[in-house]
Amino acid sequence: SDSRRITAKTKFAAYEDFASEHAMLENIADSAKQKGIKNIDTKVEAAYKTMRDMQKEIDNLKNQIFTLKSKEWATEAKDFGKVNVLIKSVSGMDAGALKDIVSNLKASDDKMVVFFVNTNGEKAVFVSGAGKEAVKAGVHAGQLVKKAAQICSGNGGGKPDMAQAGGKDASKVDEAINAITEELKNL
Repeated sequence: SDSRRITAKTKFAAYEDFASEHAMLENIADSAKQKGIKNIDTKVEAAYKTMRDMQKEIDNLKNQIFTLKSKEWATEAKDFGKVNVLIKSVSGMDAGALKDIVSNLKASDDKMVVFFVNTNGEKAVFVSGAGKEAVKAGVHAGQLVKKAAQICSGNGGGKPDMAQAGGKDASKVDEAINAITEELKNL
């Protein structure tokens, strides 16, 4: 029962496999602008590392842009009587940066209720924050994100002043935003 099956190719079939793999390596070397296949693995590895580093830098720059835009967004908050409400939909934003922006916006106004939706493909992430006065007025950020996430086939929640949730069906984001808007209007 400790036996193993070994399969092998011999003669011309073995040569064809070797030639095919060698041709593929030469194509990769040619694409990497390298003469020959020697050390091609390190060249490809270095290229992937550079690509990952560049993607991180792009994400970092996007987050900085969103942070700068958040100051502009604060002026777009609507007065719903007891609370000031800012609902925004963004895409391609890091969840950590989104939380920071929501936290900063709610800290700028005690009556502020911030509700952000970040869509990424078919998924949606909801982040909400509420200032001290908004929480006293009955706003619960955890309940808001939970309600939105459930509309989008997801779940989540959090504290009254800060929460995050996720949904699996981003096609229902508009429905979720409308439900949250109506809930906040009826405070």
